[in-house]
Amino acid sequence: MAMLYGEGDKAFTRPQEQIIANSDDETIFAWSHAPTGRYSHGLLAQSPADFENSIRNSLPTIHDQ
Repeated sequence: MAMLYGEGDKAFTRPQEQIIANSDDETIFAWSHAPTGRYSHGLLAQSPADFENSIRNSLPTIHDQ
């Protein structure tokens, strides 16, 4: 996917929309607000930091056992 200049706050939205269009994986919606003070009013995260405490990251891994 080509980078578009001037997207500003929407720069992280476009990749998420592409993932949704090309995948049935609904974990794209499993995010929570990062402690940045910014809040989204939609289904998509505003930054990669919003995925830091996501469901996928809270699942046990082989290293946790």
